[in-house]
Amino acid sequence: MKKLLFAIFIFSSLYVFLFTFLASSQPPIKPVEPAPRPRPDFQPSQPPSGFQPPAYYPPCEGWIEVIQPVIIKYPGRFGEETITTLNQYERKIIQIPENLIPAELKVTYRLKNKTNYYLRLDNLWIRYGNRGWAHPPVNFTPFEQKNIEQKIILNEGSGGQYLYFGIGGPRGCQEDTLMIFFNAFLMVHIIVL
Repeated sequence: MKKLLFAIFIFSSLYVFLFTFLASSQPPIKPVEPAPRPRPDFQPSQPPSGFQPPAYYPPCEGWIEVIQPVIIKYPGRFGEETITTLNQYERKIIQIPENLIPAELKVTYRLKNKTNYYLRLDNLWIRYGNRGWAHPPVNFTPFEQKNIEQKIILNEGSGGQYLYFGIGGPRGCQEDTLMIFFNAFLMVHIIVL
């Protein structure tokens, strides 16, 4: 009987030892993750069904304004960039050395949509004297402000006269006249070196 108890003790010890050894050598059991929920039948880049993009309207008179001042950057006497600010109905003189003609002027201004409509300016322009420069179409969300930068090339001075400098847009929504957002006068004086 002692031999039988001894054999049972040995086998049970061996069983516990092997079970512990095998259990510790196995990787831990990961919990089962639930299956992912089915996604809706549209891609993130596509708008949901029934979505209508906003309609952009041409502005009426007074819906767009230029937040002043208009900033004009041009080459200075020693080739450095010179900055001049121009306010509504103001007269300014800028001086450009003759060796930098034709000169590139960078005109920067900020337009503001004063309404809660989505607006589109198809024909935005700058006029200096009898020349004009167009800008690509600009879209506005309600009450949005946008910085606009346009480059204009001057091949000659203004001949000692103040010439009209204006920023305007398309014809108004109800009128047949061009909308003017900004009016001023600018004299370009060419410096002889």
